[in-house]
Amino acid sequence: MALEERPEGGFIYAVYGDLGNVNARSLGKIQQQAQRRNFDMVLHVGDIAYNLDT
Repeated sequence: MALEERPEGGFIYAVYGDLGNVNARSLGKIQQQAQRRNFDMVLHVGDIAYNLDT
């Protein structure tokens, strides 16, 4: 599925990293914004895995 350009032109991206394992305060905000379709694509820039001992 290709992204469709917004009527006003272009795209809106959400960029974040280091979401947090215990204190992920931004997660709820990101979920709300996604449900409202306030951005077209998410780019996660790091710290995706936390339990690397298993």
